[in-house]
Amino acid sequence: MAQSSKPYQDWDVSVLIAFLTTFLTIVVLSTRLITGNGSIESAGLEKGSRPPMLPYWFPFIGHLSNFLYDPEALLNQARNVFPSGIFALKLGKYRHNVVYSPGLIQNLLSQLKSNKDTQDMRSTVMINVFGMDSKYAGTYFQIKPNLARAISPHLEFTSGTNERFDDLLKRLQGNLPDLVTFNPSMVDQEPWERLGFVTPSEDGNEAEASLLPLTQIFLTQMTLDTLFTPSILSDSDRMDFAPLLLALTQSHALLLTGLPRTLPHPSLPTAHLTRKRLLNHIDALHDILTDEEIQGPLLADRQVILEKNEIPPQVQDADLLSLIWGVTNPLLLAFWMLVHIISDQTLHVHILNEITPYVQAIQEAPVLGFTVPPRVNIEVASLISNCGLLKAAYIETVRLYSRGLVTLKSAADFSIEESTSKVFGKKEKWGIKKGEYVSVPFWLANTDPATFTRPEEWDADRHLDTDEEGNDIGLQGNVLDNCGSFGLPAAKEMCERTCLAFVAGVLVLYEFEPKDKTGWKIPKAEFAAGVALPKGDFRVKIKRSELRAK
Repeated sequence: MAQSSKPYQDWDVSVLIAFLTTFLTIVVLSTRLITGNGSIESAGLEKGSRPPMLPYWFPFIGHLSNFLYDPEALLNQARNVFPSGIFALKLGKYRHNVVYSPGLIQNLLSQLKSNKDTQDMRSTVMINVFGMDSKYAGTYFQIKPNLARAISPHLEFTSGTNERFDDLLKRLQGNLPDLVTFNPSMVDQEPWERLGFVTPSEDGNEAEASLLPLTQIFLTQMTLDTLFTPSILSDSDRMDFAPLLLALTQSHALLLTGLPRTLPHPSLPTAHLTRKRLLNHIDALHDILTDEEIQGPLLADRQVILEKNEIPPQVQDADLLSLIWGVTNPLLLAFWMLVHIISDQTLHVHILNEITPYVQAIQEAPVLGFTVPPRVNIEVASLISNCGLLKAAYIETVRLYSRGLVTLKSAADFSIEESTSKVFGKKEKWGIKKGEYVSVPFWLANTDPATFTRPEEWDADRHLDTDEEGNDIGLQGNVLDNCGSFGLPAAKEMCERTCLAFVAGVLVLYEFEPKDKTGWKIPKAEFAAGVALPKGDFRVKIKRSELRAK
């Protein structure tokens, strides 16, 4: 009988599976043991010690899968393991050094300003998140400083004033009475009401609404109409523009990875489609947005730089999308601020008493039998200087819910160290090697148990103090305000003033009750770029406040 020519025919499939399983187990356990030895590698006498690496199980992958699934949980875990203010993650083939100590952050950002040893990674954000063609990245970032200089005067405050914000405040005062119109017909409702799923009661005295889309879409429209042009949201074909900006916030971190939409991930196709639809809207508006008779001063000054340098329309669209998102994203803080105030009756009453002298809302007499919206006047400067509890509430909201991130790539070996020495011992010095990434998640410092007591709880009182005359004042303290960390530092003060004016106006004009009989339940915060988003829908009952008649 002839012998078989297949030498491996006697191998059983179960044996192969057992062999592969054993091999993979050895590799995984070895990786975990090697990366978990807890040693701190020296980077050289002058460059300091190497940031400690969080142990991981899988070679080549490292912490990438955990980072994509829940980056906030991964970073919190690493912070608990390494209280030194710095640690390292292995994300695929790249080493990311994560800095969260305020002293180390201060030292790192000062080196970033010198632009000697680090390269800003904004080009990656522009390409992966906002869809800019990579072949134009070099040209675009050559003119980026000129663009920033053209835009900043429209966002910054000089001697406490800003003409664009004055226009925005007038628009807020005129439209806040119509934040909820209580009109039963959707045809008669404002765009933010329809997109905020406002459902009026039969008697028209009360309405239910989803608070996040209602507030954010309202603020988005007020901001875009004032700073850019009303043309962006005036057309019914672009009703989804503001909701898409909200969706981009949710998709930002996923798009930043640069993963293609064909990869089997449940959210990737939606993320790419969101960006595409936003860019399509902007592209369709290109002729309008470059029209000198329609565009506002900010767009006009920006357009001069773009045309002078012959920047292609595709790059202009990506730049405008990043600018619009950067201006509107921080306004999500107003939602969280409002949620915490209305859900705490004692705090609500105290803040209402504090702001009432500076927010006048007068109900005008009916005209021909029809109700006229109340007339509103908001003294923002007085809110900032005289309403310490309101400002403390804003600072605490920034601390707990801001999710700004700065990421750099080292162009050469360099070191960072604490800005102040410890009580016992020398300042710690950490070495970063060329080609490695350095990330600064500001919220990791803002929620560090070493700095804040019960950091997971929202507590405005932690920022409250009194001046020499016994008046309440809100203090920034150790909170790192990253409102401008996405390339718009000039918008920081405008963001704060807009949120304070909006929240104060809403508290005076409306009364809120929980939708459910069980009472208020603060939604859980989920990680999102810039500002955290609530998990689930937060619906409330809204009624008009009893106002003083004229």
